[in-house]
Amino acid sequence: MKACVHIIRLLIPVLVVGLMSSAVLVLAQQDRPPVDELAPLKDAIQLAGVSPLTPAQESSILALIETFKNTHTPSPSTAAQDARTIYENAILYGDTATAENQGEIIWKNREAEIIQHEKDAAIFAINVISILRTNLGQVEGMILRIGGSRLVKVAISLVERPGDAGFEPPIFYPGLRGSGPGPRGFGFGPRGFGPGPRGPLPPDLNQ
Repeated sequence: MKACVHIIRLLIPVLVVGLMSSAVLVLAQQDRPPVDELAPLKDAIQLAGVSPLTPAQESSILALIETFKNTHTPSPSTAAQDARTIYENAILYGDTATAENQGEIIWKNREAEIIQHEKDAAIFAINVISILRTNLGQVEGMILRIGGSRLVKVAISLVERPGDAGFEPPIFYPGLRGSGPGPRGFGFGPRGFGPGPRGPLPPDLNQ
């Protein structure tokens, strides 16, 4: 009995610390601001100095993003899963021929997914730019100020993230939210992630 009481006394502080940690985590998640899925596009629009998105444009583009995400939810086919299992077992038991054969099947399946993803991303970007054209001068001003290639990359980046096949960062300007190194900038650089203050126009855009 005394041993049980002693164990319970030892466990109480552990349970209390665990509950407190859980509470802090929940509060931190609640305080976290919602992610603005249109942030890259809004940043590019501000950089180009054109009129901002209208509520109707935002709703239409967000609907396109939602549809794209629902269509591209990761769900490996049964054939791909079976090939992966055989591939791993072949490696474990030193069966080179089987491993090579199944590796080719896995790659072909992945290649088909990449091709379809790129096709769908192109259609998505075309639709986004079409929505932008409903706001007079928006697309033309962005092409003039940031270039057509960057505009396309910004549109595609709304549904692609680092690690996706074909992903290209749309804009990397110090101090621009959603871009490269800078105080609390998002992306590559030693200073972490998150929104940061927007910086001045890059030299090439002041010409």
